[in-house]
Amino acid sequence: MAAMARVLVNIHHFELGQDRPRDYQSWAPPSKRTVPSWARRTTLWDQAFQLLDQPTPAFAGTFLHRDFHLGNLLWLEGHISGVVDWVETSWGPADLDVAHAATYLAMLHGVEAAARFTHAYRRRADDRHSDDQFRYWNVMDIVGYLPDPVKVVQPWRDAGRNISDELARNRLEQRLEHVLRAL
Repeated sequence: MAAMARVLVNIHHFELGQDRPRDYQSWAPPSKRTVPSWARRTTLWDQAFQLLDQPTPAFAGTFLHRDFHLGNLLWLEGHISGVVDWVETSWGPADLDVAHAATYLAMLHGVEAAARFTHAYRRRADDRHSDDQFRYWNVMDIVGYLPDPVKVVQPWRDAGRNISDELARNRLEQRLEHVLRAL
């Protein structure tokens, strides 16, 4: 978690000069805001959609990887040696990159792993964003996995992880509950 947080902080501090990339794109457009058929707690999803219907919070823009997660990190002898898949590079709130990595970690390792990463990032970045802003960007990322997060599960299974579609769905919903209630 510490290594991931350190790399992401460095990405967010990258100086672009005059060559700012395109603005970020939301992966949670209104067309995705339908309670999934597999949901166990439909009211959580309704709350998420209501939150995303609010105006986008103000943010200080920064350089984003925009698809930062374990699957896009190269490791060598227990250390991160590189970051790949820069196709979604954009300009937007740092919280969106943090949220994406945390959601991925939650589905792969559980909500506690996501919380540890988020805490590690915020500590290293000296992050003083409001919880409401952070909640908004996390919910946006979670909803971006709809209608079903199973699209990301197969590569994990191919790598030897024992994660069922149901487990990934449950963990995504647990992540949503954590974000809505605990942040």
